[in-house]
Amino acid sequence: MAIACHRSSIDRLTLVQLIRGIFARSPIFREPVISEPLMAPNGEVAVDVNFGYGPRVFRVVAPSEDEAFSILYELAFAMVEMNSNYRALC
Repeated sequence: MAIACHRSSIDRLTLVQLIRGIFARSPIFREPVISEPLMAPNGEVAVDVNFGYGPRVFRVVAPSEDEAFSILYELAFAMVEMNSNYRALC
């Protein structure tokens, strides 16, 4: 993905908006709520994601904030693509 190569030039707010836009392309990933970066064990950074006002669906943990949001971007894209491909088969 192009975003991974240019992530240092994109601020976190813009990246979060891009991630929300990706999730918005799917009817099952509505209203994503992306947490502020949290300190995880061993000095890592965690980012929690839930949809609507439900409980946390998953947590991305990475060595740095930039990497956590980059991974979340890639994960969101893959989740929406997989859902789109599945719907196309049905």
